[in-house]
Amino acid sequence: LILFIATTLPSVSPPLKFEFSDKIHHFIAYLILSFLLSLALEIQKWSRTIKKNFLLFAFIFAIAYGAIDELHQTYVPNRSCDIYDWIADILGSIIGIGLRKFIYLNFIET
Repeated sequence: LILFIATTLPSVSPPLKFEFSDKIHHFIAYLILSFLLSLALEIQKWSRTIKKNFLLFAFIFAIAYGAIDELHQTYVPNRSCDIYDWIADILGSIIGIGLRKFIYLNFIET
């Protein structure tokens, strides 16, 4: 919800072709999203398949949401759809899932 609200607000300045700090924001946001999503999917009780493969589903949901959100931004004033933002989203999701897997394998699963 926080990501959707943040990307629905019109930008105060026209979008730049490539701004590195923007990519860092995308990376961090999707790292956090995928990490928290994997926690939620692991403890949910409505689907055994998702529970068993919670890391994979968290990654799929996060990158799908990133793609949908980028497309959504084409309709927001002074925002645009940027493939590099989506790549930053994917990389953040990979690191978030990797961090979650590291914690799961080393501290939870024994």
